Amino acid sequence: MSVRLLLPLVLLLLLAGAALADPLVDEYTRELGDENSRVRWDSLRSARKLGAAAEPIVPLLIEHLSNKIDRLEVIITLGELGTVAKPALPKLCSMLDESLKDPSPYDDNASMRPIILTAIEKIGQNSDTTTVLRKALKHPVSTVRYRAAYVLGEGGSAAQPAIADLENLSSDHQYVGLFVYDHGKDVAESAALALKKLKDQGVLR
Repeated sequence: MSVRLLLPLVLLLLLAGAALADPLVDEYTRELGDENSRVRWDSLRSARKLGAAAEPIVPLLIEHLSNKIDRLEVIITLGELGTVAKPALPKLCSMLDESLKDPSPYDDNASMRPIILTAIEKIGQNSDTTTVLRKALKHPVSTVRYRAAYVLGEGGSAAQPAIADLENLSSDHQYVGLFVYDHGKDVAESAALALKKLKDQGVLR
């Protein structure tokens, strides 16, 4: 092919690439790559207002979970986006699973676990989330069991495999703080509420 014929083809490909470029992705790629954490956090907080329009940047947010400084803000953002962030569930499940390996209520993961649980609740549940939530029901920290039970109560049919685990918590009366948590005063009450919700959803008969 002659150079004269090749140049228009190259130009056409360049124009096509420019047309396919997503300005939103470009904007968030630039802002999340900024050295200033305030710029990055403001960007993440603005993303929470996008709703379904944020779908193109979800892969970028998942990738940004590797940034330890921004991680909690990213998880909160994914949760606020709801179902549009479902592609993030495998990574969130993996992170929660890893955090559950530490039995301490004061470890580095202590602040991250409830944030991940809330994000899963808001995004939606599937068999993968049920698997890791069932593990959370057995965690030695009562607040983890308490919150995991509540989240499963929002899980619909996906939570069906966890029903026996929730029933087994009926004697778990470890106090978690009436004025801190609003799903009952102990783990047993949170599990009972979850079972009631699943019954109302037609999952438990």
